[in-house]
Amino acid sequence: YLKQGLYDKAKLIYEKDKTLILAKYGEKHPQYASCLHNLANCYEHIGNYTEAEKLYNSCLQLRKNTLGMEHPEYSRTLSNLARVCHASGQYEKAYAYWKETL
Repeated sequence: YLKQGLYDKAKLIYEKDKTLILAKYGEKHPQYASCLHNLANCYEHIGNYTEAEKLYNSCLQLRKNTLGMEHPEYSRTLSNLARVCHASGQYEKAYAYWKETL
């Protein structure tokens, strides 16, 4: 639904997925981080950068703790977080995140 621009439907599915994964694996599992990432991406597309940033930050910390900072998924989340900060006018923050991905 996200690629079709049906953001409300996509958000509902990502929220449900997050709830199911949380119940099955708990909040410290890499799969839960993926749910947070997907939901953040949805909020980013909607233009709700505040919520997207919050979710990307939660995902980033979880991926750091479970996968490590050298993992590609950590870098991908960091890059997306930078993009959201840039889109919301937080240019210095965005630059710092992008710099960290290098």
